[in-house]
Amino acid sequence: MSATLDGGLDPQAALDAPRWYWHARRSLLVEPGLAAEPGLVAGLRARGHEVAVPAEPSVFGYGQAIWRSRDGGYVAGSESRVDGGLVGF
Repeated sequence: MSATLDGGLDPQAALDAPRWYWHARRSLLVEPGLAAEPGLVAGLRARGHEVAVPAEPSVFGYGQAIWRSRDGGYVAGSESRVDGGLVGF
């Protein structure tokens, strides 16, 4: 939701974006795409966070989303990390 409302991304772009997960206390789990961002992990660690990239991506969950546009059409997205798809009729 944050990626669409705050970041202005459409449902597919939001679902494809690298994700992070607050695990407990100062522990964060991040996907490899975020871990590859220059300085991101180092900056978080410098602020006292424990940052890890989990071997199992399912910790982040999965999603699909459908928007209904003002003109009555639809815009949809499906999690690209797992099986899923969109069908219209």
